[in-house]
Amino acid sequence: MQVVVADTGRLHYLVLIEATSVLPRLFGSVRMPEADRVELSHARTSAPVRTWLATQPAWLTSRATTP
Repeated sequence: MQVVVADTGRLHYLVLIEATSVLPRLFGSVRMPEADRVELSHARTSAPVRTWLATQPAWLTSRATTP
């Protein structure tokens, strides 16, 4: 299986349309930069996205990025 690195926009909208289950089927696992995790958990982010992120699936991991 492939590993994919996701950004906030795509994850945000997949959560809103309840289609995140397609990601592990296509890629196996998804890595998200820690900065994107912080952005998705911001108070101005929609509640469904923040709730989904708080109970994130096992196939999603976040990692610190190096400059």
